[in-house]
Amino acid sequence: DWLYHEFDASAAGSKIHIVSMDAAAEWVDSYQEQVYFEKNVAAAKRGVEVERVFVFSEERFPVAADNPFIFAHRAGNDTGLLGRRVDKSRFAQSAPSAIQDAGEGFIIINDKLVIVDVFSPDGQARGYVTFNEAEVRRYSETFEKFKNLSGPLVFPRALLDRKSQYLALPAVADLVDPHSSSLAVSTAGRRSAKARPGAGSGGRQSK
Repeated sequence: DWLYHEFDASAAGSKIHIVSMDAAAEWVDSYQEQVYFEKNVAAAKRGVEVERVFVFSEERFPVAADNPFIFAHRAGNDTGLLGRRVDKSRFAQSAPSAIQDAGEGFIIINDKLVIVDVFSPDGQARGYVTFNEAEVRRYSETFEKFKNLSGPLVFPRALLDRKSQYLALPAVADLVDPHSSSLAVSTAGRRSAKARPGAGSGGRQSK
């Protein structure tokens, strides 16, 4: 699996930068999302800088704390993940072009490639991979715009008083892949992505 491999192969000191536009298909209660989350945590604990900027509306932000995957990115967490947050409406006023450039979200792997999210009407998360230097540079600049206007992912005290749901998350080994009798993630996993034509890689890749 393309994305899992990139997280597994990232060494200490490397960087994975992500903008999450909080799409409905993200961070749902599924085997694929659990595997993806644990790949994130494992990379962070190895010393990889896994930094994610969440883009929330004002109404959505308090509810986001109920999602254990998102909650695990909060400031002061024990996962090693770096979570930041921007208010979507305010950010759109300050940097409207960045919202457009971000599309439905993206993942930058060590400034060498970008996995771009594309969500289909049926709720499936798909996308493409690009190695194009100009595109990688553009997404890196877009990430910096989000980061510079963001703040740490800090939830109100009332929400922090809840027991961390992250501690209750099941281990991957306890879950069953609905597409396979084994623990191997199928190509229909969290997000399938294919290399963009002319982007430096052929064939279908999986996010």
